[in-house]
Amino acid sequence: MANVVHASANQQEAAYEVRLWFTKEELHTYRTLSELLTY
Repeated sequence: MANVVHASANQQEAAYEVRLWFTKEELHTYRTLSELLTY
């Protein structure tokens, strides 16, 4: 596998690619402890 890192050109392209490669069950939200304590 030559390309293990990928970036999308914009949010719409990113949303399309996420739907293309992942199911809803494979997606989750994640916040670090510092985010939880700061915001």
